[in-house]
Amino acid sequence: MSPKNIVKCILCDMDGVLRIGNQPITERIQSIFYYFKQLKIQPIIITNECRYTNHKIYEDLLNMDIIDKSIDIPLITSANVCKSWLENYVYTNNNLYSKFNVCVIGEKGLKTNINEIKSVVLNVNNKYCDNLDTKNILVLGSLFNYTQNQKQIINEWLSNPETLIVKTCDDYTDPEDNCILPNTILKQHNRTAHINTGKPDVNYTKEIQKLLKKYNLQNTKSEEIMLIGDSMNTDIKLGNKMNYKTTLVLSGNTKINDLGSYTYKPDYIIPSISNIKLLV
Repeated sequence: MSPKNIVKCILCDMDGVLRIGNQPITERIQSIFYYFKQLKIQPIIITNECRYTNHKIYEDLLNMDIIDKSIDIPLITSANVCKSWLENYVYTNNNLYSKFNVCVIGEKGLKTNINEIKSVVLNVNNKYCDNLDTKNILVLGSLFNYTQNQKQIINEWLSNPETLIVKTCDDYTDPEDNCILPNTILKQHNRTAHINTGKPDVNYTKEIQKLLKKYNLQNTKSEEIMLIGDSMNTDIKLGNKMNYKTTLVLSGNTKINDLGSYTYKPDYIIPSISNIKLLV
C-alpha cells in the first residue's frame, strides 16, 4: 500500500541520508523540504551525531543548501538525548548519592549539552572519585581523534566495575568514515554500555515523543509517521519498534546486499532521499 496522503510527520536521519561530511547526498535537497511543507508534513531531523552542537549542525546544513530558514525543521541529536537522560537520572537518584561524578569523552557537541545541565550535585570531571556516596558515570561520545590522554582516562574509569557506562550511539560504522565510535572503544576494552542514548534505544524514542507533543503531533497514528534512514540496526530498527512506516535509503551505511543479514525489513527501499516524492 502506498503511504501517499497519509504521512503527517517525517523523521529523517542526517548522515548518509541528507549529507556525507560536508557534501549533500544529492542536489536540490532543499526542494524536498519545500515539498514536505506544501503537503503539511512536519519534518524532524534525528541523528546519532553528537560531535557538533545543534547550532553548528544547523549552520552547516544551511551552508550546504540542505535546509532553509523559512522551514521549521527541529533537530534531535544523541547529545540532546544524553543530556535529558542524565538530568532525569540525577533527579531520580539524588536520594541514593550525594554527588554524580561525570566524565565526558567526546567533542564539543556532547560536552556543551552536558555542561548545560544545572545541578549542584553533578560534577563534570575526568578524575574517578572513590567516595561511596558518589556515582561515577562515564559518557562515551563519538570522536574525531582518540588521544593517548583519553585512552588513559578511559582505562582508569573502566578499571572500576562500579562505573556506569553511557554511550551516545549504537552504530558500528559511519558514512563519513572518519569517526571513532563508542562501540569501537568499548570493544577494545571488552566492555558493553549500561545505557544507550542513541537510536534505536528507548531514551531516544522518549525525546522524539516529547518533540511530537511540542508540535501537537502526539496523537498522530504510528502509520502516519515515516522514518527515513540509511542504517538497519539503528534507523529501521527504531522505526519498526515504534510501528512507524520505514524507508531505507541506499546512499549511506546499508547496501541492498546487506538486507539478508536482518530478520526485520523496511517498508520501502529507495536509492536516495531524492526519490522520496514517489512515496509521499
